[in-house]
Amino acid sequence: DNEGDSSDEFSSKSNDNSIDNELLIEKKETDMYVYFQRRKTDSQNKTTTKRRAEERKHIQRTNVESLEEPKFTEEIPKLEKFDNDEEISYEDILKKLNEILSIRGKRSTNYHDQLEYLNHLRQYVKKRNLTVEIDIKILLIQIIISFDYHQKENNYLNILDYTDELVTLISDNDHIDISEYLKEESILYNLHDDVITIILKINDEFTKLLRNIDHHSQNYIERLKDEFRICSIINRLKIYFELKSHDNNKIIQSEHLCKIYLCFIEHIYYKYDKTFDQSSIVLMNHLCKYIYTNEKLNHVHTQANLYHIYHSSLHDHYNEARNLMLMSHIQETIHFSNISTQILYNRTMVQLGLCAFRFGEVHEAHQILMNLQPGNRMKELLGQNIHIMNTSEIKEQQHLLPYHMHINLQLIECIYLISAMLIEIPSIRKQSISKHYRIVMCQGEKQLTFESMETMREHILAASHALKVADWNTCVNYLINDKMNKQIWNLMPQGIKIFEMLINKIKEESLRIYLFTNATIFDSISIPSLADIFELSIKQVYEIICKMIINEELMASIEDLNQIVILNQNRSSQIQILSAELMEKIFQLYEQNQKLNHFYSRSSRQLLK
Repeated sequence: DNEGDSSDEFSSKSNDNSIDNELLIEKKETDMYVYFQRRKTDSQNKTTTKRRAEERKHIQRTNVESLEEPKFTEEIPKLEKFDNDEEISYEDILKKLNEILSIRGKRSTNYHDQLEYLNHLRQYVKKRNLTVEIDIKILLIQIIISFDYHQKENNYLNILDYTDELVTLISDNDHIDISEYLKEESILYNLHDDVITIILKINDEFTKLLRNIDHHSQNYIERLKDEFRICSIINRLKIYFELKSHDNNKIIQSEHLCKIYLCFIEHIYYKYDKTFDQSSIVLMNHLCKYIYTNEKLNHVHTQANLYHIYHSSLHDHYNEARNLMLMSHIQETIHFSNISTQILYNRTMVQLGLCAFRFGEVHEAHQILMNLQPGNRMKELLGQNIHIMNTSEIKEQQHLLPYHMHINLQLIECIYLISAMLIEIPSIRKQSISKHYRIVMCQGEKQLTFESMETMREHILAASHALKVADWNTCVNYLINDKMNKQIWNLMPQGIKIFEMLINKIKEESLRIYLFTNATIFDSISIPSLADIFELSIKQVYEIICKMIINEELMASIEDLNQIVILNQNRSSQIQILSAELMEKIFQLYEQNQKLNHFYSRSSRQLLK
C-alpha cells in the first residue's frame, strides 16, 4: 500500500511538472506571438483587422436574417373579389373593408392590390346602385391606404383625384346629413373629421413633394400648378361647411371651420393680389377675424395674426399691420412657440420692415431688419437654409419652406443697407448705429473708383460716398439704374412709388448733410437757393431746417422776410473739439472709478461684519 501511495504521489508530481512545463512553453509561444505581432507592419495589421471586422459583420448579418425569416414567411390572406352577379349585403361590404383595415401596416402588404380591390368594390357599388354613404366610406379608405403607399408623384396625383371626387360627392348630395354616423360593428365613423384630416395631410405631402424637387427644374413648375387644384378643393369644402353651419348643424362646430380657414389662409397669405380692388385683403380679414372670435387655442391665434400681418404688409397696409403686431403682443411670447411659428414670425417681421421702407418709415425699417442680420444665419431664421451639413440638422428639414415661398435675401440686405445709409451718414460724427453697414463701408474704403460696379453692395457703397458730399443726383443714379432694377427693384411691387419716395429721402438727407458741413463756413444761406440746389419745395426746406433747429442739431435762426437762414454756429477750433472729447472721456473714467470705490468699500464693510 505504501508503495502504491508513493507511486501515485510520484505520478501526480510528474504530472504537475509536465503541466508546468506545458504552461511555460505556451507562455513562451504567446510571448513570441505578441512579439511577432508587434514586429508586423502596419499594413498587415490593418488587413487582419479589416478581415476580422468583415467576418464579424457577416456573422451579425446571418444572425439577423435568420431571426427575420419568420416575419417574411407570414402569409397575408388574399382579398377575393365579388362577382358582378353575386348578391351581397352592406354587412358583407363592411366586413371586407374591416378585413382591409386589419392588414394595414403589416409587412409584405401589397397596397397596389388593395387599391385595385377597392376600385373593383366601388364599381360594384355603382352598378348595384347602392347608397352614396357606402361609396364615400370606400373612397375614404382608398385615400387613407393611398397615403400608406410609397409617395411618388403619380400616387399623389391619384390622391388629389380621390379627394376631389370625395368633396364632389359630399357637396352634390345635400340629403346626406353628416351628423349621422355610418354604423359598423366596432367603429363609429365620423365623416367631416376624416375630411379635414385628409386635407391637412394633403397640405403636408404637397410641401414635402416641393421640398424634395429641384426648384430649377420644369417638374417643380408642373407640380406647383397643383396648388390651384388644392385651393379649389379647400374652397369647396369651406363653402360646404359654411352652409352646414348656417343650418345649425350640431356636428359642424366652429373649430372645424377654423381649421379649414387656417388651411386656406396658408395658401394665400404670401401671394400679392395684383387686381385693382385687392379682394384677397377682404377675404383675409374675414377669415382671420372669424378665427380670432371662435378659436380657443393660442397657437392658432398666433398663426392667424402673423398670416394677417404678413398679407397686410405685402399690400402696403403699413398702419394696419403695425397696429396688429403691437396689439397682439406676439413679440413677448414668440420664444415659447414652436420652430415653424418662429420662422413665420421672422418672415412676417421682414415683410413688415420692407413695408415700412416703402411707406417711407426708414428708421423703423432699419430697426426691424437690424435684428435679422446676425452673420450668415438669415437663411435659417427664415426657413430657407437648403444646405444640410450634419445628420443632426436633418430633423430641421421639415421646417424648410418650398422655394416659391422664399423671400429674396439680397432684397432684404439692400433695403437694410440703404436705410442705414440714410440714417448714419448725416450723423457720421456720432456713435455708430449699424455695425453691419460700417463693416461694408470699411471693406469698400480700399476701392477708389466706381466705374465697373456689378454687385448690389458696390452700388450702395458708391451711393454712400456721393451722399457724404451731399451729391444727391449722383447718389440717385447709383441706386436707381438698370442693374439695380434687375437685381432689386423689380422684385418689389409699385416700383414707381418707391423711386419717388427714395429720391425724396435722398434729397432731404443731402440737405441736412450740406447744412452740417457748411454751418461753420457760411454766416447765412438763402432758403430759395437751397430749394433750387436740392430740387425741393420751399415748404420742405422750411420743415427740414425747423426740425434741425428744434432737435438742437443746427444752431441757427430763420428770417422770414428775406427767407434766409442765419447761422449762429460757434466756430470751435480743432483743438477745442479734441479737448471737449478728452474732457468727456475723463468724466466717464471718473464716474467708473467712483462706482468701483463704492463697490469695494461696501464689500469690505460686509466682510468686517
